[in-house]
Amino acid sequence: MINGTKKGQPKTLYGPNLKEEVYRFAEQVKLLAEEEDFDIIHAHDWVTFPAAIALKQLTGKPLVVHIHITEFDKTGGNHADPDIYAIEREGMLSADKVITVSNKIKDTCIHNYFIDPSKILVVHNAAPSMYDSPTSINTKLKENNKIVLFAGRVTLQKGPDYFVDAAKKVLEKAPDTLFILAGSGDMLNQMIEKTAKLGISNKFIFTGFYTRDQANQLFEIADVFVMPSVSEPFGLVPYEAQLKRTPTIISKQSGIGEVLYHTLKVDFWDVNQLANKILAVLHYKQLHKELKEKGYDEAKSSTWDNPATKCLNIYHNLMNNRGVI
Repeated sequence: MINGTKKGQPKTLYGPNLKEEVYRFAEQVKLLAEEEDFDIIHAHDWVTFPAAIALKQLTGKPLVVHIHITEFDKTGGNHADPDIYAIEREGMLSADKVITVSNKIKDTCIHNYFIDPSKILVVHNAAPSMYDSPTSINTKLKENNKIVLFAGRVTLQKGPDYFVDAAKKVLEKAPDTLFILAGSGDMLNQMIEKTAKLGISNKFIFTGFYTRDQANQLFEIADVFVMPSVSEPFGLVPYEAQLKRTPTIISKQSGIGEVLYHTLKVDFWDVNQLANKILAVLHYKQLHKELKEKGYDEAKSSTWDNPATKCLNIYHNLMNNRGVI
């Protein structure tokens, strides 16, 4: 079952040439600075760094750059775009403080971008706000199947190929298992072809692009959610699954693993262990119950008050050091 992107949905969000738009945005922001007053410049990821650097040069205001992901994470460490890498590094070097969403990304900034560790502060993300949505998905899928869910971009960074390889091993032990690979991306066709070559395409559903409502519905019918990311700076999706009381399995290469305890963790490349953990969650009722209930409590207790307070403290410290407050 394959559903493509909706007709008329734009293929690009920022226009045909993102890098040109980034620098055009920087010029527009400089004009805005002539009319607006502010105390801190806080920039998120590389697309805003040229604008932030220009503002700092223009106003002398302190700059905080917030790293949610780097070019190294997007490419799995291979074939990083040198232009984007240069912008990322310039932004970090120009910043008074660098905030990263995990210690994993902090290490990347230190070892791959050569940033002074003393200027980097870790502020972990928190669980997103969730809401209930009516279940319109085919619940009959659960009648004779255990359901294993992958939800995210179908691209190298997210490890969909390891999910498919693990599925093959799970099906050898538990043929009544159904796998849902939800999302779109440059590896989607490759994954469809791979399941066919492995002879398991009849056990896979490929949803293509999905909405927030559809994601909530997928979490509700899934028996376990798997995030086998090759390199995940943080990764909020396990929180989303937990808030729908869905047990989770994540890769050890995920930043969220630094703050998530009621989950199972495995190296992304170890498809044997991944398959074993999927089978364990599906067939050991007590384990499933514990991950379901304690995972929900864990995600529910994670709020944005803590990271927001940390960011405010960073602002105040920078302004105090400059005699603004």
